[in-house]
Amino acid sequence: VVGAEGEALAQRLEYGPCGHGMQPVQGDSTGKGRRARRMAQARRVCSSAAVLTLHLPCARGTERCVEKELEALGATEVKRGPGVVRAVGDWNLMARANVSSRCASKVLLELARFEGVGTEAELIDALAGVPFEERLDEKGTFAIEAHLVDCAWTNAHYAAQRTKDAVLDRLRDQGSGRPSVDRARPSLRFVLHWHKSTVTLSLDSSGEPLHLRGYRRGVEGQAPMKETLAASILAM
Repeated sequence: VVGAEGEALAQRLEYGPCGHGMQPVQGDSTGKGRRARRMAQARRVCSSAAVLTLHLPCARGTERCVEKELEALGATEVKRGPGVVRAVGDWNLMARANVSSRCASKVLLELARFEGVGTEAELIDALAGVPFEERLDEKGTFAIEAHLVDCAWTNAHYAAQRTKDAVLDRLRDQGSGRPSVDRARPSLRFVLHWHKSTVTLSLDSSGEPLHLRGYRRGVEGQAPMKETLAASILAM
């Protein structure tokens, strides 16, 4: 059943009927690195056993709770960071984390990671090497979410706009159709995180935050705290 969940999630994220995936793009800000990124193409994988790097954001101070959840699900190379836990796994782990995690807020799939990015121009050049055309066409919709920490950009809205432009420029250069932007319910939501000189581009596999399980729809009032934070407190 879990294998089927993993394949279904892969298809929902528009990786194709076989769960086509893309190797994370590594690079630096040098000319050689830029050329390598532009030439690098994703190795396609038609197996739920594909190796994926996952990022699970969570409330600060609750990282250990998410770490324990991932270890129980069979994740490897689990590492804690401020407000996030990173792990390596497959499609099944990503699906199970979305269903089973009580403490994480989302499950993000890393698509590309760039080191040594210091300026806006370097980031835009790096994004030009990401094969967005493998996931998006004129029939799809997308949105960009940006998180900035001590980097060249200081406005998240501007960062999202420039990243959106980079996605559309790449699609145009590759001869692909232009998808629409849908901030409310996009087919794909890309998450850009720029911390100092490191940029990570991820795909949101969860949709709504995981504390929104749907059982409170139609009920007036709000919980005094998010369910994910309450679960983390109980798990400590």
